[in-house]
Amino acid sequence: MTVAFPGAELALVGNTITHISNVRSGVVPDGRCLVCHAAVVAKKGPIKAHHFAYLGRASSCRYTGLL
Repeated sequence: MTVAFPGAELALVGNTITHISNVRSGVVPDGRCLVCHAAVVAKKGPIKAHHFAYLGRASSCRYTGLL
């Protein structure tokens, strides 16, 4: 299960802030949320806007409240 965080076009990949356009769709090795550092997956389908989503549940993260 994945949980999207609205407007999530940026994530940490290693130690670099990375835009969704610079990664492939799917699990991002070393990809983490900017705030809580939870693992993320890149969602790049044909219908919805490309975005990162949490890999599993991360509802306690403050990131969604910052947007």
